Amino acid sequence: MVPDFRLGNATLIDGSEDEADTRVHRDLITPENDRALRDESISWLREIRNRNPSCRFLFWSLAGREAMNRAAGKYQESGNYQHPVWNLHEVEQEFGDQVLGMREVILRSECHLLYSDDSLHPSWVGLELLRRVVDQPSTPMITLFQEILDVVTRPVIRYPRDTVLTGTPYGSSD
Repeated sequence: MVPDFRLGNATLIDGSEDEADTRVHRDLITPENDRALRDESISWLREIRNRNPSCRFLFWSLAGREAMNRAAGKYQESGNYQHPVWNLHEVEQEFGDQVLGMREVILRSECHLLYSDDSLHPSWVGLELLRRVVDQPSTPMITLFQEILDVVTRPVIRYPRDTVLTGTPYGSSD
């Protein structure tokens, strides 16, 4: 699972001594820094691929960020999404068959169900997708996602007429 290319962007500062700082520093987000981080990350991923040709890559963060940008209407050129530094289809293309592809998934309107927050942590739907990917790595990601959607969108309880359920949260002392 490949993290956000911006993680640890403080390492771009000359003389930075805290290599363990994996945060994203907003003041260091620039197109130049983004390109440098992308290039360094791609270089590392190529090295991993060369050492282990059977490894697979999942660009979870890049997919989520692109999905969020698309939903917000950012980076549109002539009706097409085009980030100025990194685009999921380009990165997935770079690594070809070694990618567990998210491109088709993020084009679905339901893809927001995969993430629990703006930091792109997986929701329970996202965790279920990841579990299925581990169990069935040869099955296309879009197929696994659709299987989950087929289950989670079915009502659990049906009532013959409109019904309002009330009560206190489980475990609440109120």
